[in-house]
Amino acid sequence: MAHHQLQSTDFVSDNHTLTFVKLKLIGLVKVDCGHPIEPTNGTLSLTNGTHYDADVYFECNIGFTILGNKSSVCQQSGQWEPGTPHCQLIGDNSL
Repeated sequence: MAHHQLQSTDFVSDNHTLTFVKLKLIGLVKVDCGHPIEPTNGTLSLTNGTHYDADVYFECNIGFTILGNKSSVCQQSGQWEPGTPHCQLIGDNSL
């Protein structure tokens, strides 16, 4: 089971948010990062969905090279980390 960390924004006084925080702590609320951004001049592949701890792999089209990480993981924050890489035209040093 994944460990959950609270953020300062989770602490508010209304009961709805406190209930959500309690459900998040016991793992009943699934974090979903949504569909990751596909790199321009590249593709991505999701191997196990878009929820917490899912992986995405990036590839660049022929003639392009990847600048950044080739994969990202869905974090508890609901963000893909690290972010989408860039696909740079081979021989182009402008980035």
